[in-house]
Amino acid sequence: MNVKNLFLRLAPLEVVTGFMLAITALPSFAGVIYQVTDLLPWSENPSAHAQSINDLGQIVGFSDSIDPANQNQSTNVRNAVIWNWQQGSSTISPVNLGTLASANVSEDYYNFTSHIIINNRGQILGNRLDNPNQVQAILWENALATGTPLNGLGAVNNTGVGINNAGQVIGTNQTTSEVFIMQQDGTVSNPLGFGSTGLAINNAGQLLVKQDGKVYLLPDVDSIPVLSGKSITALNDLGEIAFINDGDSFILLADGSSVRLNVAQNQEAYALNNAGQVVGTQGSEGSIGIIWYRTTAGGWGDAVNLNDYAIFQSSPFNLNQAFGINSLGQIVGEASVNDEIHGFLATPTGTLNWGSLYGSWDNPSNWDSGLGFTPNALLPAIIQPTGNNIVVDGPATDTVIKSLELGGGTGTATLDLNAGNLTVLNQLNVYNNGTLNFSAAYLEANSILNQGNLNINNTGIHVIAGAVKNEGTVKVSDTTVQYTGDFTNNGAYISDPSTNQFNNLSVGVTGYLVGGTGDQFIVNGDFNNASTQNTLWNTANADLIFSGQAGTQHTMGLASADLGITNAIPLDNFAWGSMTLSSGNFLRLVDGNTTPGAALYAGRIILPDGLSQLNSINSNYDVYFDPTLLDNQYLLGSIRRFGAGSGQLLPWSLVPFGSDITGDTGLTTNQQNFAAALAEACTAPTGNLVTRCLQLQGLSPSQQRLAVASLTPDQVPGQMAGPIKFSATRMDAPFSRLASLRSGGGSVPLSINFNGIHMSTDQLSRALGINTTGGAAGDDNELFRDSPLGVFIQTRFNFGDLHNSSWDRGFNSQSYTATVGADYRINDQLVTGLAFNYTSSSAQYDESAGHMNSDTYMGAFYGSYFLPENFYVDWMANYGSNEYSFNRQYGYSGFNGQSNANPTGHQYSFVLSSGKDLSWQGWTIGPYLRLEYLGMHIGEYQEQGGNGFDMTTGAQTNHSFISNLGTQISYPFSTAWGVITPAVRVEWEHQYLNDNRSINMRLSQAAQGLGNFIIQTGNPDRDYINLGGSVSATLPGGGAGFIRYETRLGQSNISDHILEVGVRMSF
Repeated sequence: MNVKNLFLRLAPLEVVTGFMLAITALPSFAGVIYQVTDLLPWSENPSAHAQSINDLGQIVGFSDSIDPANQNQSTNVRNAVIWNWQQGSSTISPVNLGTLASANVSEDYYNFTSHIIINNRGQILGNRLDNPNQVQAILWENALATGTPLNGLGAVNNTGVGINNAGQVIGTNQTTSEVFIMQQDGTVSNPLGFGSTGLAINNAGQLLVKQDGKVYLLPDVDSIPVLSGKSITALNDLGEIAFINDGDSFILLADGSSVRLNVAQNQEAYALNNAGQVVGTQGSEGSIGIIWYRTTAGGWGDAVNLNDYAIFQSSPFNLNQAFGINSLGQIVGEASVNDEIHGFLATPTGTLNWGSLYGSWDNPSNWDSGLGFTPNALLPAIIQPTGNNIVVDGPATDTVIKSLELGGGTGTATLDLNAGNLTVLNQLNVYNNGTLNFSAAYLEANSILNQGNLNINNTGIHVIAGAVKNEGTVKVSDTTVQYTGDFTNNGAYISDPSTNQFNNLSVGVTGYLVGGTGDQFIVNGDFNNASTQNTLWNTANADLIFSGQAGTQHTMGLASADLGITNAIPLDNFAWGSMTLSSGNFLRLVDGNTTPGAALYAGRIILPDGLSQLNSINSNYDVYFDPTLLDNQYLLGSIRRFGAGSGQLLPWSLVPFGSDITGDTGLTTNQQNFAAALAEACTAPTGNLVTRCLQLQGLSPSQQRLAVASLTPDQVPGQMAGPIKFSATRMDAPFSRLASLRSGGGSVPLSINFNGIHMSTDQLSRALGINTTGGAAGDDNELFRDSPLGVFIQTRFNFGDLHNSSWDRGFNSQSYTATVGADYRINDQLVTGLAFNYTSSSAQYDESAGHMNSDTYMGAFYGSYFLPENFYVDWMANYGSNEYSFNRQYGYSGFNGQSNANPTGHQYSFVLSSGKDLSWQGWTIGPYLRLEYLGMHIGEYQEQGGNGFDMTTGAQTNHSFISNLGTQISYPFSTAWGVITPAVRVEWEHQYLNDNRSINMRLSQAAQGLGNFIIQTGNPDRDYINLGGSVSATLPGGGAGFIRYETRLGQSNISDHILEVGVRMSF
């Protein structure tokens, strides 16, 4: 800010014949030259004087109506003017702001009108003579506004000397000799009182004032002795002050020390910027504009003649005096042009090259210009070392530069932006051996190209404005970064962990993103992903968030291949930890690269508006999520579709449950086996099993356990339970027939033996003390004595219950058996015969789990051999087929289903029985031992139902071998219509085989090799008791009949009951 002596020093008129059209003959150390612009006078005024320039290139000054050689200001009319700089312009015409002084004004006040200043807000402060003896401070809010008088401290005789970027004005009431401060809102204060004068104000709010010959830099209350009696000319924002003493120029530093600038006489400093550049004039008549630059030693170098570094567009042209300099190093003042005085603007051009021999960025001599420039909006900056590796500190304060190139030399170049914000007006390039460490709050460029390393860190939010193209590596560590322009990534982008917010994000074929837990990639616009770097891409634990105002439309290019449903998150397939679509936003998914197919895999799908927000998605491609996460449970239960397109929202794994279910000890072994197989099958399901897996995923853990219990096909072991555990298909009738024949003693044709109760008619008669030829039973003894052929019919009803156990699904069963047989007595010791048996069985499984019906057709060969002493040996061999109608029912919350099958099988058995019949006083006691082997087979079958839970059951084979050791006791009673014989029987049965079986099963709609499991049957009860009773009747004519009931004791989980009815006829 220029606060030079209010006496305007005009340069003498002289013609400068030497001018510069190129940079030839410049000193070898110069890296910057000045492009000079001619600031023309207003209208027909012969002179123009530029006084102040802001950082926007707006220049203010005045234009006089008299010849500059004529010092008679009484005839002069002075106008305030503004020039607006445009890069490349060689001349600029001014805009008239109004009259500052008219003719015939007071000479005492005339020089005040030469003081005119502009701040970065475009506000202009000047002084106007309203009458010959009165001066008035004037403020223009902008170049188009009318100047407004400032009445400092209520007076009208005021002068303004300074205005900062906050609009604060400092001046002096000339009437009362008081300094005044006027705020932007118009309030006025007096910091010192009478006898004070305002000198300057800076952007830090410091006030340079003088009172009673002492100088103060408020708010510091101590005076500055070194400035007393000195001519003070400038104050910068660092608190540094330029002053003149006896023809010598000095800088008073903030620490209180002072540095002498000039080594020659007649060099005066008029203006000082924050970079320490000082401008002024040299010569007794002010004939040469000069600049001093700061050195690395903390001082200033020799003054430089600006004319030696200037490019003029016309000649003759000489820069006489420099009155102002802005933060960018642009200098204004007055020049001699063809015998006229014009204003000039000297704009630095060229490139500031950083060399590895200098210090940090904010040291002005880092730059090879030799003029003390720091990077600014006018000058391209290059940090490109040769040989040595260098590290440069960024600016301590906010800085604007024209362009920046980092790296590209033979050594590595690192720039640390960790304090001041940096704005690059044009291109910022980081080459392959360059590193830009950004930890400040703000970095802006028209465009940024990174081919090296861009590291972003430190706490707080870091903003990068402008288009960014990354072809190297960007690493963001423990922070938040916002990109306000479009970001194109063709290299590596690594977040560790941080929040990364993009406007539009595009990833090219060679680009990839890396992020882990805690990393967020927020996209406010579109996310176009054409990457093919699936092995380098790693965002499987990072969060992708589409954010914006309600109604925002997003497009996402998909790079993932559609791998379908897998059993875990697909590796190397561009997966995300989560994807969020903000409330009210819309998302369109498109194919992003050349990989066949497209899909999106994201661990979590976050829809703040719930499932209804799926209507805001448009996709022909599937989106897959992790079904095991609790936060995704609202997505489970069925296939979800989007508002538009053919795509679906699916779990990437249809495994409905994990080890918490498959290993739940509250489930049976069979249920655990099935649960594991179902979980495996759901990794690659087909058909309706896909829907079933989805439904199961949507259940709560407790509901899943109930579902497993219902779905486990533990009904299957019951297919062999009837013949083996309940003896439902056992052919007892032939043994009853043989018992009756034995009772006949080989000579009496009519005898009865129902279920081991046997008695001849002679024995009955003797027991009753009657004649065998009398009574209802003996009339036909002789008729049947010679008939060796016998035919019998026997029926049986068997019913029982199998209770739920850890191996079997409980059921209640009924079976109906009819047996028809015929035998032939070969001699008195040997009888053989054939029999046919039909059994119809049905079972109703507990808990409405289905039912089973079976039809058994058996054929038997049987016989008996009578031994002496009433011993006998009976035998039987049979074979038959089983036809099943099997129905399995199951369900869970939201679903009920059933599967049907018609398996077939066969069975065969061998029975050997031996015993002895004893008679005592009418009682018959018959101890016996029976051995029975049973073999069963059911072929492989597949259920049908079409609901996804159909099973394929492997072939089943089972073997049973039992022994029965028992006895029976009977006693006959004779009646008028026949002989009635009640009997009881008790036997101990032992099972030697029927061991635990493993039934191989498979979910039919699982992929090949998956969904296999086994159902185990468990080991049987080995020992138990059969207890029964019967009543038989021998009727006249050789007929007989019986009814028998039997139950079982001592067998866990089983209750068994037999009701048997039989008749016999002899021929």
